[in-house]
Amino acid sequence: MKLSRIGLKTSYVSYNPRTDPPIFLGPRKEYVNEIINRMILTIETSRVLKGVFLGPFGNGKTQFAKYAMGKLDDVAHTIYVETPPCHRRTSFLDIHKIIMRRIGRHYILNLLKRANDIAQDNGSSLIDIIAIDDRDLSYIIETSLDVNDSLIWRFLSGEKLRSGDVKKLDVLSSQIYEDDAVWILNVISLLIDRFENKQLVIFLDEIENTAHIYGDSRVTFTEAIRGLVDENSYVGIIFLGSARGKVGLPLALTDEPVERRIGISNYFEFFDYTAEELRGLIRELLEYRRLDKENMIELMAGLENSGITVDSEYYPFSEEAIEEVINIVFKLREEGIIDGVRPKEALSIMDESIAHAIQQGISLINKEVIEYVGKRYLKKDEALLPQ
Repeated sequence: MKLSRIGLKTSYVSYNPRTDPPIFLGPRKEYVNEIINRMILTIETSRVLKGVFLGPFGNGKTQFAKYAMGKLDDVAHTIYVETPPCHRRTSFLDIHKIIMRRIGRHYILNLLKRANDIAQDNGSSLIDIIAIDDRDLSYIIETSLDVNDSLIWRFLSGEKLRSGDVKKLDVLSSQIYEDDAVWILNVISLLIDRFENKQLVIFLDEIENTAHIYGDSRVTFTEAIRGLVDENSYVGIIFLGSARGKVGLPLALTDEPVERRIGISNYFEFFDYTAEELRGLIRELLEYRRLDKENMIELMAGLENSGITVDSEYYPFSEEAIEEVINIVFKLREEGIIDGVRPKEALSIMDESIAHAIQQGISLINKEVIEYVGKRYLKKDEALLPQ
């Protein structure tokens, strides 16, 4: 059975927030737009953006980040970073390297060279342009640009240099420290503001991965986060983490000095989906996945001529089928098979139902199809649930 027979461009309705267009789906859009308008106002009034977004896994935090990045484009230079898997000795430099790569080597070096050119034209030094006091690092950057670009990039990114490279750069240490990394990000943000009139805003996702950091590493990591959210920081940063309430967040975000600097009003929680929110999200996703309007009119007219009554809002599903999808998700939560009501299971049931319809040559997915597919989800077997 061809996909066009069921009115879809794809054999699934699920979306990937990392690859699909940055649209925030469902009735939560109004709430999210209010938050984003507040974020824009913060930047436009020359304040540095800080925030923490938390909620159970799969509740739309990454989709929010992608959507927000698009909305902030006029006022912010945004980058998205996934926190890597961490172990007890992971340092902030491990994340700093990723942040630097996301901003971009050539982009950063060009910012620094542009500032250095202005300094030379004015007969001054780079430290005068940067206006963030660290004379040693400023001197190293100033004397290495256009001479050892590759080497200075590795050093600023937090890589550990070999002894020969240490001598070439004339530095005292083979690797920067956490507070140096914070200084470097502040310099980049300041230059972006100066040359582009935008604020650097880092969306740091999956921050819960840092909960594995322990001992001295956790202390220095927390100090680096404290530096990034400090009142004197130029770096906008949004943390996103899977947690039910603040108590589930890693120490770096619940440390009292960090929390105070971020501001208690800047912690936002994404709660479980309601039935109406799921229904609205499904409606929008189906509209997004369907064929264009002209082909849909032709398809639905053909179905009606065949005696098949369809609901244009949910096609290729009946309204009763969608209600059954939602009922199954709530049953999964009630029976403790999943830890919250979220889109993932609903969309997975729908995807399997579409596959079944294509295989069986079914033009309309009704409640009976959903019940058939849903049986395996209601068994308490983790292997049957979508990963």
